[in-house]
Amino acid sequence: MHKRTVAIVGILSLVAIILMLQLTTPQMVGPLGVLAFFVLAYILSAAVTYFVLLSGIGIMGRYIKNGKWAARLEGISVVRIYYYASFLALAPVIMLGMRSVGLLGPFDVLLVVAFEVLGCFYISRRF
Repeated sequence: MHKRTVAIVGILSLVAIILMLQLTTPQMVGPLGVLAFFVLAYILSAAVTYFVLLSGIGIMGRYIKNGKWAARLEGISVVRIYYYASFLALAPVIMLGMRSVGLLGPFDVLLVVAFEVLGCFYISRRF
């Protein structure tokens, strides 16, 4: 996806989240409104993660000029970055959902981290 498209979608989801938090309560919007909040939170998280990964790869590319790592950085496609960002964006939303029902403890965070590590390993092998 293009950077501009990701930025616009991320900003629109941020505006929608802010409006939702200021104008409604969970009782007013019901289950579909709560689901919409979590979807918007995921979209915002994915956009932010996408730009963080792009920036990190760009910064590393400036300092690593030659060698094995430079070749690996050049081989990373934008689509692969998008896959990583979309999967890593699940972690905050999962933890927010767990916290909203009062089930977020240290063991639960460890399980979410293990899930993310396994997912990133799968992405690295598959794509």
